[in-house]
Amino acid sequence: MMGKLELIVFICFVGTVTKGQDECVEGLFYCDGTCIDLPFDRICDMKDDCADGTDEKNCDFQPPQIVSIFDEPVIYFGDLPYKNPKRIRCQAVGKPEVEYLWKVNGKPFPNIEGVITTDKITGVLTLYHPRELGRAGSGQYQCYAKNAAGTALSDIIEIKHACKSFCC
Repeated sequence: MMGKLELIVFICFVGTVTKGQDECVEGLFYCDGTCIDLPFDRICDMKDDCADGTDEKNCDFQPPQIVSIFDEPVIYFGDLPYKNPKRIRCQAVGKPEVEYLWKVNGKPFPNIEGVITTDKITGVLTLYHPRELGRAGSGQYQCYAKNAAGTALSDIIEIKHACKSFCC
């Protein structure tokens, strides 16, 4: 007796099944009609990861805006205590998060540990022992606060290799 021959057909779908936005599992992002694994830091980063731009819609982008005010437009090396560092904070608000860069006379300068340093996350310029820089440390310092939406510049701070009164 011959057996019955059954033909079983498997249909495979490659890719993702289209779902509604509310049906995405936690951790997935609704993009181009599907739920995809899109890292959180790529949403609202001003770069389209979805062909339809849904990862950049309803984002609140703000170019940086400097909000700190420097209390001293001119700083004199000779007036700074040798063992107490002078910290100058550049503070800005913006979305996405702001990074900071300090320049002297329009050019970035290297951190010199224990002498002069900058922090790109907090925006703090620290003068530990500026006298060790000599006249090369004198100049116009300016903070650049930037994010993907733009760049803002602080007021200029003049740092001089001298004292307010005769001391050097």
